[in-house]
Amino acid sequence: LMPKVPLYSVQVMNFPWLTWRGGEIQTTLQTNVIMENVNYVRTDIHAISFDVYFPNWDGTLHHIGHVRDKAHYLASTQYKTLHNMNNASLTRAIIPTPETPLWTMHARRQFQIYDDMHMRISPFAILKS
Repeated sequence: LMPKVPLYSVQVMNFPWLTWRGGEIQTTLQTNVIMENVNYVRTDIHAISFDVYFPNWDGTLHHIGHVRDKAHYLASTQYKTLHNMNNASLTRAIIPTPETPLWTMHARRQFQIYDDMHMRISPFAILKS
C-alpha cells in the first residue's frame, strides 16, 4: 500500500482587511480547513503553504499572493527579528521542529479546523491584470 497525500480544501470565512506591513500588502485570513486522511496511519501536518492566482479578462492567470499557516509566518518573522539582533540562541528555540506538528490527522478520518492563515499580496500583479 502506497501512502496518499490527504485531499484538502481551504475556505476563507471572512472578508480580509488589507494592511501595509514591512513594505508589503498583507492580511490574516480566517479559514476553515478540511482534510481527509485515507491512509491507515496517522498523518502529521507540519506546514501549509500555497500560491493564489487570479484570472484576467482573457483567462490568463496572474500570481497575486502567497498563503501560509500563521504559526510558521509568526515564527519566520520572529526569526528575522532575532537574527537581526544577532541572538542565535533564541532563534533556534522558536523555529518549528519536526517533533511539533501544526496539526495531527488520525487514520481513515476527516479532519476539520478553523484557523488563521497569513497572506502576502503582490500588488503589481493585480495592477497588471
